[in-house]
Amino acid sequence: MPLRRWHIIAIVSVPVLLSLVLVLVVLRGLLDDWAYARWSEDHGSLVAALAAGVDRDIGFAVDQLRLAASAPEFGHLAERARIDPAINGLPEALDEGKRRILEQLRAQGVFSVLFVLTPEGEHYLAHPFSVQRGLKQHSLADRPYFQQARNTGELVISESFVGADGVPAVAFDLPVRDARGTIILHLGGVMHLERLSRLLARDRIAPFGMAVLVDRRGTPIAHSDPARLAQGRLPALAAHPRFNVAAGRDATDLFLPFGGGVAHAADLERHTPVRFMRLVDGEQTAWGAFDAELASGWRLFLFQHDQQVYDQIAAHVWSTAGLFAAVVVLTGLLGLAMALRFGRGWQQAEQALSEANLLLEQRVRQRAVALRDSEARYRTLFESTGEAILVIDSGIIVDCNPAAVRMFGAPDRDALVGVHPARLSPELQASGESSLTTADRYIAQAFEGGKPSFEWIHRRVDDGRLFIADIRLSRTELDGRLLVQARLQDVTERKQAEARLELAASVFSHAREGITITDAEGGILDVNDAFTRITGYERDEVLGKNPRLLQSGLHDQAFYAAMWHDLNEKRFWEGEVWNRRKSGEVFPELLTISAVSGADGAVRHYVAVFSDISRQKESEARLEHLAYFDELTGLPNRSLLADRLDQAMAHARRASARVVLAYIDLDGFKAINDAYGHETGDRVLSEIATRLKACVREQDTVARLGGDEFAAVLTEQLPGESGHAVLQRLLGAIAEPVEIDHRMLRVSGSIGTTSYPQREEVDPDQLLRQADQAMYQAKLAGKNRYHAFDVDADDRQRIRHGHLDRIREGLQRGEFVLHYQPKVNMRSGVVLGAEALIRWQHPEHGLLPPAAFLPHLVQHPLEVELGRWVIDAALTQIERWQAEGRLLAVSVNVAGHHLQQADFIDELTALLEAHPRVPAQALELEVLESSALEDIEHVSRVIDECARLGVRFAIDDFGTGYSSLTYLKQLSAGTLKIDQSFVRDMLDDPDDLAILEGVMGLAGAFHREAVAEGVETEAHGRMLLQLGCELAQGYAIARPMPAGEVLPWVSRWRPAPTWVRTPRLPPEALPGLYACVEHRAWVARIEAYLAGARDTPPVLAAHQCRFGKWLDAQSGSGERPSALDEIGALHGAIHALGDTLVGLHADGRAGEARAGLEQLHHLRDRLLAAVEALPARTA
Repeated sequence: MPLRRWHIIAIVSVPVLLSLVLVLVVLRGLLDDWAYARWSEDHGSLVAALAAGVDRDIGFAVDQLRLAASAPEFGHLAERARIDPAINGLPEALDEGKRRILEQLRAQGVFSVLFVLTPEGEHYLAHPFSVQRGLKQHSLADRPYFQQARNTGELVISESFVGADGVPAVAFDLPVRDARGTIILHLGGVMHLERLSRLLARDRIAPFGMAVLVDRRGTPIAHSDPARLAQGRLPALAAHPRFNVAAGRDATDLFLPFGGGVAHAADLERHTPVRFMRLVDGEQTAWGAFDAELASGWRLFLFQHDQQVYDQIAAHVWSTAGLFAAVVVLTGLLGLAMALRFGRGWQQAEQALSEANLLLEQRVRQRAVALRDSEARYRTLFESTGEAILVIDSGIIVDCNPAAVRMFGAPDRDALVGVHPARLSPELQASGESSLTTADRYIAQAFEGGKPSFEWIHRRVDDGRLFIADIRLSRTELDGRLLVQARLQDVTERKQAEARLELAASVFSHAREGITITDAEGGILDVNDAFTRITGYERDEVLGKNPRLLQSGLHDQAFYAAMWHDLNEKRFWEGEVWNRRKSGEVFPELLTISAVSGADGAVRHYVAVFSDISRQKESEARLEHLAYFDELTGLPNRSLLADRLDQAMAHARRASARVVLAYIDLDGFKAINDAYGHETGDRVLSEIATRLKACVREQDTVARLGGDEFAAVLTEQLPGESGHAVLQRLLGAIAEPVEIDHRMLRVSGSIGTTSYPQREEVDPDQLLRQADQAMYQAKLAGKNRYHAFDVDADDRQRIRHGHLDRIREGLQRGEFVLHYQPKVNMRSGVVLGAEALIRWQHPEHGLLPPAAFLPHLVQHPLEVELGRWVIDAALTQIERWQAEGRLLAVSVNVAGHHLQQADFIDELTALLEAHPRVPAQALELEVLESSALEDIEHVSRVIDECARLGVRFAIDDFGTGYSSLTYLKQLSAGTLKIDQSFVRDMLDDPDDLAILEGVMGLAGAFHREAVAEGVETEAHGRMLLQLGCELAQGYAIARPMPAGEVLPWVSRWRPAPTWVRTPRLPPEALPGLYACVEHRAWVARIEAYLAGARDTPPVLAAHQCRFGKWLDAQSGSGERPSALDEIGALHGAIHALGDTLVGLHADGRAGEARAGLEQLHHLRDRLLAAVEALPARTA
């Protein structure tokens, strides 16, 4: 029997033991999968809650920007024109409305910096201003996020960057549009990323070991351990995974090693928006990780070591394994017992086991039913109660009821779950404490068993509005976990109502204005302390009485009827009222009465608020007098004068009358003021004011302008009247002695006058300025007189000033240029140099000659400035020609005013030093003869000093001044330039020819060069060469040309062949030359007479003209070439024809006379050709 028992035991035990081992092996194999499956299932919702928390934080920032952008202040850039790039936007004092809103926005703690950009990307302003002023870049137009926001018109969050303060950050850019959809500005802010790292702090991400937030480029921007971010994209520690996230790549490629092996993803499960995976990093460390994609495109990764995952789930796994093993062992033992007691004890054992199982199942079912009932009752109560309830675990909201969702304005429960209560609050509470610190303290008290109750400021999720909640915390247990339950009640309205009541009571008691409250019938119910102070009535004296007891009697019934009409119709009245104090004194008050209606619309009370404005009325009267009258003299002041002058001008226009304005200044008053003091001076002014007022009519006005200046408006003057008599009376009254303290003090007056109307319309200010200018002219003329303003002279002066301003502007803009007219030797063909002639390249009127602008500069400082520019430009051009291989001398015209400047030589020296490569001899200065003679001694010194510098001098337009031999001796100029007027007319005017010959003689006598200006034809050149003048300039040689054309002209210019062949005439031949010129002049006078330009004809007798006399002289010389006979015949024929034409003209046959001119010209030309053909000695 024992042997059989052991067989039974062995047969039963061996299968049991084998089954137990097999179960343990299989269970251990499934541990990994089971642990991760359970762990990912348990914590997926927490990951989603954390990700939603980050999204909400970003969304809250965006909501704040949109809320600010909707303010009216952001509807335009009012001060855009005053942007200063030096401070990267507006000065701090401008556009305070925007700065105030940005300050409120920054106080929310979301943004460290806020900024406003123009549509082009320039900084309009930034807040704080210290950051704006320190910006390194004024424009953000090149930033990708700005370009994307501008192109899409939507809000854009930038990639992460390190700001100027060294802190990682991201920028938000919100385009703001106007009603037409046009972007008018960009509102943005900078968020420090350390804020997001605080959201991922280790105490908030339990049970995870590490959290990392990366941006769209894969750059880590927040970490549960912020210090790690400074070590690279991710810390290179074996205890942490190292990876780089590339948006849009396949999940299996999300984790790449930085070095050491190849990472791989395994057991990947996809969830939306949360994905779970197992991975091995480059150092073969196993991890469990969640990957959540945020609405912003960022990615949140939460990690835990394999071992930590096992530790969290192992107890449950091994307890399950132990239970499995116990069941197997128990089953084996039961089988053994059944085998051992097979037969006899089988039924008993089976019955006992069955009863035990039934009892166990019954208890389990009862427990489950009870638990379900309890949970159902709790959940029903939790969901249906109107009180807001939050369930908090480890500082994070894990559950909430619908009332809480409504209280916070959240879209759903998920918006609150996973959030720390402090995130639903402003950064600071009313006490000034941090919301985060204070909330953690209260939660800790509740977790330890306390039941703290307190008031808390929360923020709604939907619109960001703050509200006050009464909160009670208590500890509770759910599924074996200790949690904190928060019950909230919104007491915002109650608090506001309490504050309003408290404020109203305080205002009523402490208001400086008197307040009266009456019932609907007007009976006084209450008054405040200010009522007693203003009226003198105590509170008890007026309760129950009607406010009529304050009436002054100054208002009629119509006044009160209008008041009650407004109260009945508008329920409001405001105005000024004269009332009476208890003392009987009448006083003005500013009164406001409001009707207070009940729910049915009927008036229940009237509230009157009033203030005593007695002092204000006195001040207004005083200020009104001071605003229009002079305090010392009592005369009207400048303001009242302007008004009366305006009225007088209007009357003059209507009545065709005339107004004379006199501006009066006292002469010698300052000496009295300085000698005897201001008090004496004031008494003199008062006396003079009284006298002036007595000199004019009642309708006239005498005013004091200030100091010792007065003005008089004399109205209704007849056209042509100057007010002479009145002005003389004024001068006489001022000049009379003034006795002050037994001293006789005397002053006189200088008066400037002007009148209205004028040729052009003027305003009162212009009239006053005109009279002021005329007064100064009176002072300059000797004082104690009056001077009338000259409108025509003023017009000329204003026109000249306009020209001067435009010339100055043209000089600053570089609109002036130099053209150059060559000077040559007509016989040899040598180019001696060129004269620089200024032109104005006007942008509107084209190229202007000097005559169009130089006359406006005479004796003006701008004349000197322009002359300096011409000299510098000429020296610069000489340098350029030198660089091209040609040294060409340039002469420059210098104005007499410029030459007489004391620093002229210093200025010229400086200009020469500024062009060191230009030899001083290449510059010649030309001064007009008339200018040189104004101060001949000074000009002589300047010429001598210029000669020492090497600069040459020329007297321009010689012959147009005095041309005194003494002056010519004193002026050591090397060149005389013969004025072109003599040269131009010398062919037809023997007087000009004589002057020209005389100048030539002077030049030779004083060893000066002579240059003829105005050589316009080849004939001019020939005659000059005949006279011995070889140097010339003029249109027959070259017109003035731009600098770029000069050298090409020089290279190709050749003198006229006739010039080369023309010899200088001997002195004895000059009379013939003069005779020819005289003959041309005689023919010209005949033409002028026939044309009506002359009243009398020239001498018609052939032997009475100069040519005839010369011809007769040739006949008496003894030798008479046959050519002279021909010339004599032609001369006689010309005079005969001239006599005939004059006779025809006298007979009224002018047409026939003019027809004979062609023949006259023909004979003239034959005569002159015959004379030229004579041998030089004979001619």
